[in-house]
Amino acid sequence: MTQPPYPRELPTGALPWGLGLFVFFPIPFIGSVIAGIAMVISSASQIKYGGLARENANRAANWGLTYLIATFVLVGAHFSILFVQRTIEGFFPFGLIILTWLGVTILHIVLTIIGLVRASRRQPVRINGIPFFR
Repeated sequence: MTQPPYPRELPTGALPWGLGLFVFFPIPFIGSVIAGIAMVISSASQIKYGGLARENANRAANWGLTYLIATFVLVGAHFSILFVQRTIEGFFPFGLIILTWLGVTILHIVLTIIGLVRASRRQPVRINGIPFFR
């Protein structure tokens, strides 16, 4: 006697949130870029399922792109100022740029874990980035 197949569970949009943890890639700044890109690209595969998966994937894509832009702006500003001004005296105020990026990265890690846990529990994720995708 064969057992009837179990119905396949629909995706919840947790995949893009989980890929946001690529920020732990061991090369500084590269992991942040990979995490942002992975969140945006993987969201496209979840949106087609509609419902909860679409909502959670859209929010993950918005946050991933927001984090990616913040990384490019802050790290780009840091290194462009570093290379334009050959002599920088002291850490502050110049170091505030990289400390701001570090703060945004810590926020990204916290929000990604919250998003992953909520989506895995089949709950809507209420984390917003800049609303690029609707």
